[in-house]
Amino acid sequence: MAKKVEFDAMTLDIHMPVQNGIEYLRNNVNSAHPPVIMISSVTREDAILGIQSFALGAIDYVEKPTAATIAERSDEIKTKIRAAHRAKLSQAAGKATRGALDLARAFERPSQIIKPDSSLRIIVGGAASRQKIAALLRQLHAPQPPTIVLFEGSPGILEMLATQLEIHGNCQTSPIPAETSGVKTGAIYVGDLRSNASWLSGISIERRTSILVFGDVSASGARLLAALSGSQLILEELAYNTEASSHVAAKYVPYTSFLFDSDDFLNRA
Repeated sequence: MAKKVEFDAMTLDIHMPVQNGIEYLRNNVNSAHPPVIMISSVTREDAILGIQSFALGAIDYVEKPTAATIAERSDEIKTKIRAAHRAKLSQAAGKATRGALDLARAFERPSQIIKPDSSLRIIVGGAASRQKIAALLRQLHAPQPPTIVLFEGSPGILEMLATQLEIHGNCQTSPIPAETSGVKTGAIYVGDLRSNASWLSGISIERRTSILVFGDVSASGARLLAALSGSQLILEELAYNTEASSHVAAKYVPYTSFLFDSDDFLNRA
């Protein structure tokens, strides 16, 4: 069907009869193939295969919802499908992510915060934004507040995503501590957006907080972040309106300007 029918995007399971998802990617995905979003379960084996799927051309990885969570998770899945399709359109128009990353690297500058002990930075995106998040982490130099990196929709591969951030972001990461008192100045923590909602609410009250949100975050995820009291919320400005943009009031900038605006806010503490 994929060879005969023109389509915009594909969701792909890992476990399928005859040919599994990894085999499909290896045999069929090339530069002309529409973007692929993996939707699979969360065993440790699947997590490893999820990361392997990125190397074989998949754009994103989303945990397969259960019957009880399908209503909540459908917003995330639809957002990721649309984001993947639009990213493909941007590439076709000559605006490839690789070029954007190279441009961002050319203009990287050290990010430093005057009062890191009373500040907090939160970076939120999907698995597809992992390279751009790593580009931001490379620019963080002491003194820095705690940095919380939250992924939406991929709790089963957090450990693998954290490893990729360490390699490409030239940094060390830790899981989010159970208590907000366990957060250390200058440290980078990686966790899941929805499972840490209550935790975020508590720590954002204690510190001046800047939140940086990539365009593959769902509207419901963005609303959750907008509810954090007294925080600065910056959304990625793209060539199209994200699902989040019509639901929350925020500042919109290209992600290459995230740290400039975030530093300005935190240094006015």
